[in-house]
Amino acid sequence: HTGLTQSQCLLSEEQFLCSICVDVFTEPVSIPCGHNFCKTTRLKTLSLEEEYGERKAQLEKTEAEVKQMIQERLQKVQEIKHSVDLSKREAEREISDSVQVFTDLVRSIERSQAELIEVTEKKLEAAERQAEGLIKELEQEITELKRRSTELEQLSHTEDHLHLLQSYTLHKDMMSEEKKKTSIHLPDNPKMFDCCGNVLGKEGFSSGRFYYEVTVNGKTDWTLGVARESINRKEKITLTHENGYWTVRLRNGNEYIANSIPTKPQKVGVFVDCEEGQVSFYDVEARSHIYSFTDCTFAEKLYPYFCLCPNYGSKNSAPLITSPGNHTD
Repeated sequence: HTGLTQSQCLLSEEQFLCSICVDVFTEPVSIPCGHNFCKTTRLKTLSLEEEYGERKAQLEKTEAEVKQMIQERLQKVQEIKHSVDLSKREAEREISDSVQVFTDLVRSIERSQAELIEVTEKKLEAAERQAEGLIKELEQEITELKRRSTELEQLSHTEDHLHLLQSYTLHKDMMSEEKKKTSIHLPDNPKMFDCCGNVLGKEGFSSGRFYYEVTVNGKTDWTLGVARESINRKEKITLTHENGYWTVRLRNGNEYIANSIPTKPQKVGVFVDCEEGQVSFYDVEARSHIYSFTDCTFAEKLYPYFCLCPNYGSKNSAPLITSPGNHTD
């Protein structure tokens, strides 16, 4: 070292310090790049690098798991939204279907009501025309009777005995019971019943099902059911299914023909299934079954059938009141 200057031989204090722990070297070691470190510090550095690598790997794993959890939850959100959308569409479909059903029902009721009003108005018009004709006849008879009354009054004051006796005989013949009767002549109609107060409904059915209700409250005698279109309307009839009638009847206020009924119904429902060949009767208010005809054969149209029966001195004067029927194919 004789060729070196003193300044070159002297090392600075910084050259003896470890760049990591900033202390005088303790068991210095060199690494391939030429840097020097304390052995203990180098080992600690290696441990930190290993721990850093492990922690970094763990963080990356945790990050991946968190991302997976996010994806799973996003997937669940989409599934929930899809389920809500399906439920919404199903609810809208059910609402639409129910609205359609009720709309059809309202239209059917309105149509039945319009038909009932039309039939009632036509019956009222016919009754008014008949009443007007009867009133006209009665007014003519009243005029004639007044004329005869005047003649009789004048006759009662006559002093001619022979004239009185001859005129009395003539007027007595004019006032006989046969002359007091008033008749209404109706044209012969093949659809009109000649016996009893029998009536068929306006509309007939040959397929599907139909149902109608009749209020029978206050009547002592009635007959309800259905009848074939071709029934005999001009002679006395026996109400049997062989003759084209499927009915139940009340007689004398408490005698039921078809089946014994524990309570007296106020309203009777009549249900007909043309395909099944069945006619059933129900007590509407008691919600109970009265009687059924089964295994029937309907080869032609069926019509609702009603028989009012005689009044029997006003004991059976209450009306039969029908409710609008319902028909399904």
